[in-house]
Amino acid sequence: MKRDIAAAKTLGVDGVVIGILEANGDIDTKRTAELIELARPMSVTFHRAFDVCRDPFKAVDELAAIGVDRILTSGQEATAIEGIDTLADLIKHAGERITIMACGNLNERNIKKVIDAAGNEVEPLDEGDVR
Repeated sequence: MKRDIAAAKTLGVDGVVIGILEANGDIDTKRTAELIELARPMSVTFHRAFDVCRDPFKAVDELAAIGVDRILTSGQEATAIEGIDTLADLIKHAGERITIMACGNLNERNIKKVIDAAGNEVEPLDEGDVR
């Protein structure tokens, strides 16, 4: 990942997507923080490894504290519709500290349902998420 981040930075990429968990399902904050430091000034998104972490609310706190810009998540379910309640709770928990970016089979037919459930604060992917 370090080589990929360095290459992205050299190419002038705006941001990178990373994700590292410990064997027990916690966020590997030490190695993630190292990658964030290497990536700056690019934007950093934590990918869907988040969806299998042990405690998503603790993970939001940790990722916000170490400087991740956003978390890509379907609310710890296969799709955003299935994880809609958790997505809404995560968005409330995150507040202004970090962006929760909904993903997981979102399209023009179902995205409004996710946005409405989250109080119109969900940041959907521009093109939906193709899985």
